[in-house]
Amino acid sequence: MPTSAPSSSRAAGFTLVETMVVLVIVGLAGATVLLTLPGGGRGVRGEAERLALQLARARDEAVLGNREVEAVVDAGGIAFRTRRGGEWQPLAAGPLRTVPLAEGTRAEFARGRERARFGFDPTGLATAAAVTLVRDGVRAEIRVDGAGEIVVDAR
Repeated sequence: MPTSAPSSSRAAGFTLVETMVVLVIVGLAGATVLLTLPGGGRGVRGEAERLALQLARARDEAVLGNREVEAVVDAGGIAFRTRRGGEWQPLAAGPLRTVPLAEGTRAEFARGRERARFGFDPTGLATAAAVTLVRDGVRAEIRVDGAGEIVVDAR
C-alpha cells in the first residue's frame, strides 16, 4: 500500500503572537534610545540635575583625593576649588572646571547672599547649603546636607 506524505495545513508566515512580540521589542528599543538621548529642552530641571552631578563629583573627588574640595555657585556659574598649602586653588581641568549657568538661568541664594558654598571634606561630609535655579518661572532647588547627600527639588 502506498503511503502518502503528510499534508501541512499551516501556511507560511508569522502568527499574531509572533508579530506582537516583535512590536513590543521594537517599542522597548525605541523607548531606550529616547531615554538615553541628551535632552536639549530639559530646562532648569536638567540644569539642576547637571549641577547636582557636578556636586557629587566634587564630593567623590574630596574622598578619593583625600583633600578638601568646594564648589562655589554665584550669578555667573559654578567654580571648583581645592585646598593646597593652606590656600584655595581653582580646579581648572576635567569635569570640575568652571561652568557658567545657561543663558536665561539665574541663581537665588539663602538670606540675601550672593553665592552658595558647598564644601566637602575627605570623609565625604559636607557644609550644608542650598541654591535655587530659576528660568522661565520654573524653579529647581539643589540642597546638600551635612552628610553629603544631594537632593534636587523642582517645582
